[in-house]
Parts: sequence; structure tokens; C-alpha cells
Amino acid sequence: ERFLLPICAGVLMIWFSPKRVNDPARKTAFANGQFLLFRRDAFQAVGGYEALKDSIIEDMDLARRMKAAGRRIVVAPSRGLMSVRMYTSLRELRGGWIRIFLGCFPSVFRLLAAAGVLLGRGLTLTILAAVGWAMYAAGAGEGWLICAIVASAGLAAQLVMTARFYRYAGTRWALGLLYPVGCGLVAGLLFLALLCRLTGGNVVWKGTRYTAAKSSSNIY
Repeated sequence: ERFLLPICAGVLMIWFSPKRVNDPARKTAFANGQFLLFRRDAFQAVGGYEALKDSIIEDMDLARRMKAAGRRIVVAPSRGLMSVRMYTSLRELRGGWIRIFLGCFPSVFRLLAAAGVLLGRGLTLTILAAVGWAMYAAGAGEGWLICAIVASAGLAAQLVMTARFYRYAGTRWALGLLYPVGCGLVAGLLFLALLCRLTGGNVVWKGTRYTAAKSSSNIY
């Protein structure tokens, strides 16, 4: 939980930044189901519970419907106001985030793009540093030493920033130093969601079985 949740949340913030969500001129919509506050008339105007009963991720679909109807939505910080434990086991985390990724990225292209950006941002410096040092050790030339040093410096800066993000997220900052490993694991969850999307598989969430084919793509 402490290791993977900050990265999972970070994936969503790349694509659904509060700045874009809070801009009425943009179509980007986002909501966190742990705490929603809305007016009854606005909720009823977009179909209420009836419109969301088959949704694989009802908070995001509600936000999308609100924005599509011309309603304003705002993502606001709640640090210090409440505390929620999202999952209590690896199995819950795996099933929960596959469902979230399916609902947030309701197409093969969007899931591939999310995984690609995560791996590109999270592993590029690690790979360049590893290859650079390996090639230099093998006698491939001074150019590889420069590559290794530059990539290693970039990786160090990345890990420092990630450790600060983990601390801000309220978890152990030292876990941020394992960020490349976490990126690989979260990318695995995205690819499992992609497999589920391609095969039309099912996701079980709190005793209810959802079909991956049921998505919110028609709201985009």
C-alpha cells in the first residue's frame, strides 16, 4: 500500500491534473470517490444513481456527466481533514486499481499511452545509467562513461524528488528511492487492465462483477 499507492495516484494526476479539471473550458473530468460533495439538483440533472448503476467506476463517470452537462467541478485538497485506508491487502490493491485504470482509461489506446508515459518517465534514466555503466565497464569507450554519469545524476535527482513526493503523500520517504521498481509494478497493473479490456474480462469489486466492455467511453 505505502509503496504502490503514491505511484498509482501519480499516474492519474498526469492525465487528470486538478488545474485542467478545475478549468470549465476543458473537458477533463475527475473525481475521488472517497469524498464527493455535490448539490442534489445537479446530481439529479445528470441521471442520479440510475445513470451510474452499471458504471465500472462511478465517481469518474459522475464527474464526466457533470462536465458534459455544463456543470462546474472542482478538485480541492483535503489534507488534514480526513483519513482513509484505501486497501488492506495486495489482492485488494490489484483488483481495485485494475478497475480504476479500466474506468479512467476506457480504451486500448489510453491504457497503452498511460503505461508508456509511466515507463518512459520512470525507467528511462535507470536504463540509460545501467547500460552506460555496463558498456563502459565492457570497454566500449569514454562516450558511455559520459552517458552513465549524466544518467546517474538525473536518476539521483529523480529519486530525491520522488522521496519528497512520498513524504508529502504521508508515507515513508525512503520508499520513493525504489521508484523505478514501483513503476514497473504499476505498469504491470496497467497491462493487466489492458488484457482485461482486450479479452472483455470481468472485474469483481466488493462482491459485484463488472464486465470490462462496459466503459465510459461514450461520455468522452
